[in-house]
Amino acid sequence: MRRTVRGASLLLAAGVLTIGLGACGDDDDDATEAGGTEAGGAEGGDLSTGGAAGDAAAFCDAALEVDAANLGLDSGATTADDVDAALKAAEEAAPAQLSTAVGTMVTEAKALMAEAESAPEDGPPPIPSDAFFAASVDVGGYLVENCDFGALDVRATNYKFDGIGERVPAGTTVVNFDNAGTEFHEMALVQIDEGEERSLEELLALPEDEVDALITEKGFVLAPPGAQTYFTADLDPGRYVAICFVPVGATPEALASGADLNDADGHYMHGMVTEFEVG
Repeated sequence: MRRTVRGASLLLAAGVLTIGLGACGDDDDDATEAGGTEAGGAEGGDLSTGGAAGDAAAFCDAALEVDAANLGLDSGATTADDVDAALKAAEEAAPAQLSTAVGTMVTEAKALMAEAESAPEDGPPPIPSDAFFAASVDVGGYLVENCDFGALDVRATNYKFDGIGERVPAGTTVVNFDNAGTEFHEMALVQIDEGEERSLEELLALPEDEVDALITEKGFVLAPPGAQTYFTADLDPGRYVAICFVPVGATPEALASGADLNDADGHYMHGMVTEFEVG
């Protein structure tokens, strides 16, 4: 389950249209709440009322398929071809007011997939551009307003998650992830197998292959400082953990310079891990 910054970024690049990655934050973003939309975004206008109900349902389903295809890459359950097919379906299902935004995201997703295949192992990880993040403001807002999903707002700082209560409602959920820290942060969301009673500290001390056998990954996202991201997760009742394995010191400058970060000194070791129940 553990990832280096580069490994996480390559996974993100391979399925970068995890519908809803939010815009990079700046002073103009302060008026935009997580999960909402800015007036005058990539498409502009009120996204909650445009498009037929059938269009909304089709796009909501397509968004879930993209996330599922992306999530399956890590385990081998899906392939890059599956992601490509899901991206195409999402683009075809996009309501008219989202066509430009989704097109921007799909185009960049394919470019990043190509970049990830040829990038050197010791080079900086591929990260979506500002244009991608800007387009995703409208897409993420549409999902929140038009899909029959729950919503969970999570704020990441150096080094903790805020906004996750002790108990979260079950069901398909849009997780709004706001990186308010100064380093890259990820949110790996996993469900611990039913009947597993060992503490989180005990589980984290196990070898990685043993931990992987006891969990089901439900969602993942990586965000640079000042960015908001969204991903969908199918939350079945049970015991969950949100965790960040990004190493300490993973600033944009450090990644761009190729600095040798210590993967063994993950953010979770400094408090960026939260256990909660879904039900």
